Amino acid sequence: MNSASRIGGPLRLTHQAAFWLFWVLVSGCALFVAVEQAQYFSSYPAAWVLSIVLLVATAIPAGLILYRLDDFEPEPATLIVMAVIWGGVVAVTFSGIVNELTYGFLQHIVPATTVDHWAAVAVGSHQRGVVQGAGAGRSLPYGSEGIRQRSGRHRIWSDDSLGFQIMENVQYFMFAAAGQGGATDAVVSMFFLRVVLSGLYSHMLFTGFLGFGFAYFVTQRGKSMGKRIGILLGCVLLSWGAHFVWNSPWLESLMAKGTGAFAVALVIKGLPS
Repeated sequence: MNSASRIGGPLRLTHQAAFWLFWVLVSGCALFVAVEQAQYFSSYPAAWVLSIVLLVATAIPAGLILYRLDDFEPEPATLIVMAVIWGGVVAVTFSGIVNELTYGFLQHIVPATTVDHWAAVAVGSHQRGVVQGAGAGRSLPYGSEGIRQRSGRHRIWSDDSLGFQIMENVQYFMFAAAGQGGATDAVVSMFFLRVVLSGLYSHMLFTGFLGFGFAYFVTQRGKSMGKRIGILLGCVLLSWGAHFVWNSPWLESLMAKGTGAFAVALVIKGLPS
């Protein structure tokens, strides 16, 4: 009997409070996401449609690759969808709220130039991993027993982050388009930078590190508690460190020297991953 059968599967989880919490959060946050996307479309319809087309064309293959990489215990497609929804709806919404509050706070206590250069580090590398990992998409409805019985948690976090990265990329694409009066060329340029050049380094890997540590902690019960906690904390630090370096203003002077130099700087920043 596979583990999905042992814990009842996604259609037999309605007796768990976590199942309903998941869908309450998704339903509420979906309203915010829908309003935001509607605003993008009404402002720059061509740029928005192109953004969606480009991201769907890359997200589907990426999702299939992640699914195939699970050589231990493939999970139901329903749970994968739940993970992507968590990242693309709930994590994005809460991250946006925390971003606004944190930026506003920092602007009152830190010089403006420091905020401009380091706010992304102070905000992104700390809170996004927490928000993305909080539900782990499909792990949340299972509860603690389900998590113990399923050991592919590192890939669940990657599915979660895939959803987050898709929606965040839409935001970046639309900001770029807005800066050029809605030009679709700006969308293509930002797609090249965020997906083609840096897509392998970003949220899927950062949060994947966190998921691997969590998976080790909850499944390796034959190991000492000290070792399990050590591995978990090590993965948390690795996730945070990689995100910190990626969001930091380091190498900005190199990145300003042209496309080739920009690509080299991205590779260097991605080395911790």
